[in-house]
Amino acid sequence: MKKKMLILGMSALFVLSTSVSSSTADAFGTNTSETPPLADNSIHNYCFVGITESFWLNPLTAAMNKLASQTVMTTGIQYSCNEDADVRFFKVNSANIGNNLGLSYCNEWTNTPGICAGFHVLLNADFLTSTSYRQKTACHEVGHTVGLSHGQTYGGCMITGLSTLNYYSEHHVAHINNYYSNK
Repeated sequence: MKKKMLILGMSALFVLSTSVSSSTADAFGTNTSETPPLADNSIHNYCFVGITESFWLNPLTAAMNKLASQTVMTTGIQYSCNEDADVRFFKVNSANIGNNLGLSYCNEWTNTPGICAGFHVLLNADFLTSTSYRQKTACHEVGHTVGLSHGQTYGGCMITGLSTLNYYSEHHVAHINNYYSNK
């Protein structure tokens, strides 16, 4: 009898802890003010608009490579920045985006609500003065282009602010892989 009660009590605790953890999970790809839209598929090609310096190109390319190495996403550079590019990187300054380190937004929507065909990623040259800051911020903004929200709880590059974390947390990798594995 005591064994059955212990098992029932442990089962109830497991159910309670599972429901609590899922209720605190972050939103993913909901296309709301808190969470960006989803990308149209798992192929995430990118290009650079007006960026020619290697000290900018290298960390941005590294951020795209990190997405590909950690997740099911496939990335590749496009030398022509046309409408087929999923991510278009721009180097801007504070006059364009204020005190934001970076900003991403959907510039080209698909016919499916909440699904984006092409994102613009703006990176603030006034604040991103080191390679590690550029790579972290590029990682962060690229995370938004696949539907990730800010991740103070989960760590990795989706935390806000200046940081040198240039990888996605296991939690965010699971979001990406679960959604894009068949896309």
